[in-house]
Amino acid sequence: MVKTLIHKLAHVLIHLADDDHPELSCAEEELVVESITLSMVDGLGIDTSGYSIPYLASWSQVDAHMQVIEACAELTDRHAKRIEERIEDPDAVGCHTIAVAVNLWLDG
Repeated sequence: MVKTLIHKLAHVLIHLADDDHPELSCAEEELVVESITLSMVDGLGIDTSGYSIPYLASWSQVDAHMQVIEACAELTDRHAKRIEERIEDPDAVGCHTIAVAVNLWLDG
């Protein structure tokens, strides 16, 4: 549940971002979003590697130029930090659901 919430939030952040980022193909967007998700849930102590690694591998069949790969890595890092900051501040607008889900999972 937490993983899916973070994954969906990452999609939203990419589409709402007003900063410069590359135009992503569907496969590139999934690579960025799942990389953000894997990074975030790992930081929360949730192991999703059994799902996430094969999922990333399935989308990595795309031939991408090094310039796009570097831009996607920067985008992944930037958005992962944005989500992390919001989770650490559960009063932040729009992140209450994720904070509640994380707390339920950690207590559970």
